[in-house]
Amino acid sequence: MMIKSDNITPLANFWGNMLDFYGKMGRHDFWSAAVVMAALNIVILTICLLINFIPLWWLYDVAFFIATLSASVRRLHDTNRSGAYVLLNLIPLIGQVILLIMLLQKGETSSYVEPWWDGLFAMAMIILVIGAIYVGGVTYSYYQEEQERQEYQDDFDRTIDDLDDDSYDTDDY
Repeated sequence: MMIKSDNITPLANFWGNMLDFYGKMGRHDFWSAAVVMAALNIVILTICLLINFIPLWWLYDVAFFIATLSASVRRLHDTNRSGAYVLLNLIPLIGQVILLIMLLQKGETSSYVEPWWDGLFAMAMIILVIGAIYVGGVTYSYYQEEQERQEYQDDFDRTIDDLDDDSYDTDDY
């Protein structure tokens, strides 16, 4: 079932056409829905970590993956390309950059434009930036802890090796 209307919100287009791989989706609708849903992904992950129930996040991620896949195919159709180009994602880095460029190109479909939606989009971007800074900080902290642990382990191994090298069976008395 494809939802068609010029006055439909990007989220309704994103989720309502989750299983539609034949229609089109405008550039603004695609990117604003993707950013809002990515920010929601961070919020859901945070809640799942707080309540210690990760399967809820896995379920959301599966649904988000399917919706993003169909939206990407519809976005490619809007740029007059085959939806099969989403398979470029399987080529590390180069294929993903090429697909990103294709998804950023102007298409034929008009997008939903409303001030409140742009405000929601801006809030989602702020959440994404804060989330990225937080993840970067946590990753760096984890890296530092691992470096310290490795240094401690190396020092410990050297001490053990030094003890093994010392012979207690000397006849020098």
